[in-house]
Amino acid sequence: MEEAITFKTYSSNIYGFSIDYPDKWLISENNSFFVVGFRESNEETFPSFNIQIIDLTMFGPNVNYSSFEEMIRSQILRVGAKAGAFTDEKVGDFNGRSIIFYIPENHMKSKQTYFFNKGNAYLISYTSKADDYFIKHLFVHDHAISSFALFESKGYKFLQLKSTLAQLTSDDRNPNQSLFMEYYTPKNWVEKKISKESIKYTDNENKGNSLLVHIKQVKKDDSEDSSTPLPSPSLEHADNKEEHISLVFQMDFTIICFTFSTPINELNSWRSCFNRIIEYFGLINKQNKKAKDNVPYDYFDNLIIGYSFRVPKSFQLTACKPNGEYVSFKDSDETKNPIPYCFRVLVEDLTDYPGQLKLYEYSNEVVSKLLEQPEAKLLTEEAGFIRLDKHLAQTSSMQSYDVEIQQPALRLIVTSVQKNHGIVLTVRTLFNQFDNIYKKSFYVFDTFNFYKLNKN
Repeated sequence: MEEAITFKTYSSNIYGFSIDYPDKWLISENNSFFVVGFRESNEETFPSFNIQIIDLTMFGPNVNYSSFEEMIRSQILRVGAKAGAFTDEKVGDFNGRSIIFYIPENHMKSKQTYFFNKGNAYLISYTSKADDYFIKHLFVHDHAISSFALFESKGYKFLQLKSTLAQLTSDDRNPNQSLFMEYYTPKNWVEKKISKESIKYTDNENKGNSLLVHIKQVKKDDSEDSSTPLPSPSLEHADNKEEHISLVFQMDFTIICFTFSTPINELNSWRSCFNRIIEYFGLINKQNKKAKDNVPYDYFDNLIIGYSFRVPKSFQLTACKPNGEYVSFKDSDETKNPIPYCFRVLVEDLTDYPGQLKLYEYSNEVVSKLLEQPEAKLLTEEAGFIRLDKHLAQTSSMQSYDVEIQQPALRLIVTSVQKNHGIVLTVRTLFNQFDNIYKKSFYVFDTFNFYKLNKN
């Protein structure tokens, strides 16, 4: 006798949706193809369904249901599948559309259901072996899409953090030993001086989020002498409207306190921002401060996948895949001939790739695909090698006619394979911009850090 399937609700605060799934199915998050997937673990047929969130702006301003369905159909036909017609389908409270198709090569059958909302397409795909197996679990798909709901997302997917320096001590006899603290705050937050000792940073886009930085000098009798900052355990508390987390550092006769505040019951959703602020906090002397003054870099964090790097201050995030797989930047200094992006980071999950992919195989695959562009050719016969987060990375440079910007362009491509992830960093510019963009962005390669993977 078959065991009855019971459902649980999966919720994603960062993407702002919930959906029911069979409680014994396995969950996979932030795959290269979807933001979350669910699959049966005990059956040979492995029925599954997953959710993709697609940013419609990547297809231009005129995308609609008809053009989107044409793209889906062309992808289905490209894999040799046989597809039916699109039909109307409800997804929670939203009016959607669905299509069923069959792939003869592996005898698989799929049903894809999608709807549009606020510039995104939500695509729910159910797949199983064909025939009776497909019918057997189709009710899982039907139950899942009927339960689907959207709500206001909470939590940062990406952060660009700018540096602030504050003097803590002065040494008249040896000015270079004067001590400064360096800390980072989100670039778009608004700064306001509250008092001589306190500065408050406020997120105007996500109302209620703020950071209070308090620096207090104490008498010698009130402080233990210490040459390095000593953090206290983080303290969490709440009042009627807000939740707070505070971390206090003590050094010599200075107490430094960071207090991060969010609306009530939302601290866990936004906590990763505070964690990165504390991660980058440090002390430097005056000599190092002078060096820092001439380094025009921010920190950029991809909080979905878990990596960071130093990004030029003039670079602005211009496009990204909702699951964090790629992020693209444009240079705000290039106003004469702006291009959609001049720097891109792609990190894809290679877990399902058959066998262990070697660096040269992955690099050849990436470069070969780029060489399919019009008038494309490599500018170097042999690949170069650098280190990317202590791992070997391969470099290639090429030129091609860039279809998106309708003129020739140069690309520097850096590829690496780290713990079942493929990484591609691309500098892409017009011919007359390359030297300037490269000088700005080369430091990215030295500072790229995969901190989530490093902790696994």
